[in-house]
Amino acid sequence: HWGETKTWYGIPGEDAETFEAAIKREALDFFEAQPDLLFQVVTLMNPKQLTDAGVRVYACNQRAGELVITYTKAYHAGFNHGLTSAQLNFNDAVNFALPERLPFGRQCVQRSREHRKLPVFSHDELLITITQQSQSIATAIWLNESLQVMTEREVENRCKARALKLSASFWKKKTAQTRSGRAVDDHGFDCPEIAILKTHAAKAEELKLRARVLLGATPADRDQEAYLADCDRLLVEGSSINVYLDELIEVEKLVLREQLIHELDDTDDTMMDSRRRLSNPRARQCNLPHEEYSQEIES
Repeated sequence: HWGETKTWYGIPGEDAETFEAAIKREALDFFEAQPDLLFQVVTLMNPKQLTDAGVRVYACNQRAGELVITYTKAYHAGFNHGLTSAQLNFNDAVNFALPERLPFGRQCVQRSREHRKLPVFSHDELLITITQQSQSIATAIWLNESLQVMTEREVENRCKARALKLSASFWKKKTAQTRSGRAVDDHGFDCPEIAILKTHAAKAEELKLRARVLLGATPADRDQEAYLADCDRLLVEGSSINVYLDELIEVEKLVLREQLIHELDDTDDTMMDSRRRLSNPRARQCNLPHEEYSQEIES
């Protein structure tokens, strides 16, 4: 903000529904004629009337160089104090969102749908774009709930459309299409990401089966050196698909444990040094039995 003072009035997001009910009571005729009136940003109401209706209203003066942040679902209005050409105001507004915004984004889409208003941007497209730009486990955990909601809603809507026999020719046409000689599954659409996800899922299942075989092998059934080499190869392959698998975590612990045992057997450490090795985070991470090896060292 630069220039003369700007006065803001704000209503917290927790009072949004109370505010909407109050302003609709005062301007019922307008809302009957235009149900999405609040989306048009052209309606003001006396703050005194709002507070009388139980709505919390806050005010602040923004001066040059200061920032004002409006939170999700918070209604706000304001005016500039500059009255002449010598009293100018320049304001720059930026929209930004923190990771915690996703649930509010879904609510916003639902509200827009109820008022038959197109959203400013596609929330679903935002989710897909994030998955394309970041494929880490942390991102997957963050997006998991939102992606599940999106998928379940889409599948439910498509089932309803098919049950109503809507656009039967469209579905048939889409299902019959192919991409690079590959038949399209019965989703009504095709995209490269579906094939990539299927490939990752199949690879993950294969890695899980191989890990279970290695974990189930008894010491008498295996050549130790070849066994550890197989474990290392499996872990390298697992790192390439960037998927969290409990079975691979157990294989990794097993390899760490064997490496640590080998180090304890082959080094000339003092008893104090050996005890220190058994107490470090690496030993705890691989579940090395501390008491058992401590007794061996002492003996």
